[in-house]
Amino acid sequence: KPDHIVECGSGTSTAFMAKLLNQVNPDGRLTALEHLPKFAEETDQLLCDHSVENIATVLRTPLEDWEVDGRHLSWYGVDPNRFPTGSIDLLVVDGPPHTTGPHPRYPAAFVLEECLSEDCVIVLDDGNREEEKQAAQRWGELLGSEVEYKGGPKGTYVLRTGKKAQ
Repeated sequence: KPDHIVECGSGTSTAFMAKLLNQVNPDGRLTALEHLPKFAEETDQLLCDHSVENIATVLRTPLEDWEVDGRHLSWYGVDPNRFPTGSIDLLVVDGPPHTTGPHPRYPAAFVLEECLSEDCVIVLDDGNREEEKQAAQRWGELLGSEVEYKGGPKGTYVLRTGKKAQ
């Protein structure tokens, strides 16, 4: 029963997770980061269509240059201070898309590290790609988390921090 879900990317999955969150924790909230205005608008409409706009928000976050782990990479231009320390219980990383540049999802855990709750679960999509595999392994080292590959058509990694990792 997460209190706060952050999704990197937005779309149908945002509405789906918001509906589920509304069922298990009506006081919870979901924040989706989206760099493309068209997808943000479409997701806003989906949230309204499914009556979950009260618990889910799509932030328009153009991609910016971040220095992460000794690299300059493009990632969502979100101020991590927007989220209180330890407030993210579930981080779903399904963006930015690989077409935006090298290692597009790698910055997620680095940028949001202080915002992750003690028992945060991180889900990384498209794990069959080498860049995502590298990101999952490095995040595991950074966070002291177990890294589990779940398979599936595009591959999924799950990382558990804190108590859930043990």
